[in-house]
Amino acid sequence: MKEYSKYNKTDLIVIIALILLLSIIVIIIFNRNRHVSKYHEKDFLKNLDVYNTMAEIYYEDYQKHNNRIISYSAIEDDTIYCFDYSYEIVLDKYKSKICRRGIEAFMRGTMIYNVEDVYVYDTFVSFCDSDGLGSIIYSVKDKRPSYLKYPDDGKRHIKIEKITDHWYYAYVKYRYERYEKEY
Repeated sequence: MKEYSKYNKTDLIVIIALILLLSIIVIIIFNRNRHVSKYHEKDFLKNLDVYNTMAEIYYEDYQKHNNRIISYSAIEDDTIYCFDYSYEIVLDKYKSKICRRGIEAFMRGTMIYNVEDVYVYDTFVSFCDSDGLGSIIYSVKDKRPSYLKYPDDGKRHIKIEKITDHWYYAYVKYRYERYEKEY
């Protein structure tokens, strides 16, 4: 005896195709809005002294100038480059060794992406990842920052989490913001 289904073969194929298409759309939307750069608190706290020293080096140099925002390179070998004034800060052996440890720790576990740029503004030092999606921010006065890199950096949809005293993690909630102009 022949069994009859209320759906024929073509209907089943269409239903399965629609379910697959809907699943793919949901996955794309979820991944588009998922934040990808994240710090690892345990690793960060383990290297806190190193990060404090790095922040102090940048902040001490910033205080020598009357500029609103100063951008620097991450530490390369024993040198920091100041982009705004076109000069180099050559570190002594001790500071250079500490900063190398800090950069290696950033790359190893603290953040998924390398620290590429450092911005100093007012009483904040922002260590920004290479994709512009997240930054670890040192606050001299332990005041919560309200931006990712610096004020008016074009990033609107950000979240800020306190890591520990004086340290905050800021990140873009939505990936599409990385394509906005950054000035």
